[in-house]
Amino acid sequence: VFSFTQTDFSLLFALAAIPTIMGHSVLSYVVRFISPSSVAAVPLGEPFLASFFAWVLFAEQIHSLTYFGGILVFLGLYLTLARGAINQHHHKAV
Repeated sequence: VFSFTQTDFSLLFALAAIPTIMGHSVLSYVVRFISPSSVAAVPLGEPFLASFFAWVLFAEQIHSLTYFGGILVFLGLYLTLARGAINQHHHKAV
């Protein structure tokens, strides 16, 4: 049914491994400067951004609940990141 070559499997592995390794490395590096809860919250916006890019690139229709959910997620991210910035500023001042 499927006929994949060794090159196909190598590219598929690279497609999975490289972004994963880079993503985890970046997150681990950023934790040094930003609170872990703020770093952990940022990936929550990925589904909404994926929906947005699907709309822009592929003319996908976005359901109104997706807009509502995206607004809620980004509001939560804003509050989380703002609180993290305030806490970080407070700890540096002390």
